[in-house]
Amino acid sequence: MINKLLASSGFMFISIMLLALGTIASAVMLPTYLEAKAREQCAYKLWPKSKEQAMVTWCEFNGYKVNSQQPEQ
Repeated sequence: MINKLLASSGFMFISIMLLALGTIASAVMLPTYLEAKAREQCAYKLWPKSKEQAMVTWCEFNGYKVNSQQPEQ
């Protein structure tokens, strides 16, 4: 019964389409999320004080503004 279902062309088509759509959605959403988190980190200096100069340099190199104000809770 289950083997017959897994071998059907309709089931395979739907499975492949779901896999493809999930992959595309991940490829679109992940960079957007990472960009937002990097922008937030640079805007509010959310890093250890020991990494201050390296992070400020990285933020400026990548075009992010570096502020010292803290995020509103």
